[in-house]
Amino acid sequence: METRRATVLGFTLLMAGLALCCAGLWMLLSPAEYRAAARIEIDPESTDINENGQDLSYDPYFIQTEFEAFQSQMVMGQVVRALELDVEWGGKSAGAGTLTTNAAITILKSNLRVALVRNTKLIEISFTSDDPDEAARIANAIAKAYQDYRLDRRNQEMLKGLQVLKEEFNKEEQAIKAKQESLDQLRKQLNVPNPEPADELLKTNFTS
Repeated sequence: METRRATVLGFTLLMAGLALCCAGLWMLLSPAEYRAAARIEIDPESTDINENGQDLSYDPYFIQTEFEAFQSQMVMGQVVRALELDVEWGGKSAGAGTLTTNAAITILKSNLRVALVRNTKLIEISFTSDDPDEAARIANAIAKAYQDYRLDRRNQEMLKGLQVLKEEFNKEEQAIKAKQESLDQLRKQLNVPNPEPADELLKTNFTS
């Protein structure tokens, strides 16, 4: 019984040793990979507070929405165009030529990792590549593309807000003009004198 138990234990240790050897050999022969990370702080656009003191900018899906924005066609496409990754990665593939933008974006997403830094407002953008310089370059480019995306979105929201204010101002101006015309017409009908002194009266009573 003891002999059988020892045989089983020895076989188990042998298999574990072989597994460790295979893992070490695979790590030794596999190409080196480098991961570069950039961090960016994100906040909701609005900080409006209603009369009850409730923060109207609170959005339980804000972080998830921004994670999707990082991997959106707009942000990823800007990175591909800025770094010309379609040309660079196409040249690395034998006979591939220039990649399509969508193909380059697919490669970009497959090596991209976006995560929230615990207990902070920071998002970490990391990219993995066999070239450390490329990894750092792409991680920084993604952070910049996202910042440009947020800035463009904020500008569009500001323009929309200004347009709404302009429309409201025009409506108020038209309403005031209509009331003034109605008042002038009513004054004429009732022969009410103009409360403002006439120019001739001013010239008579007050010399220059």
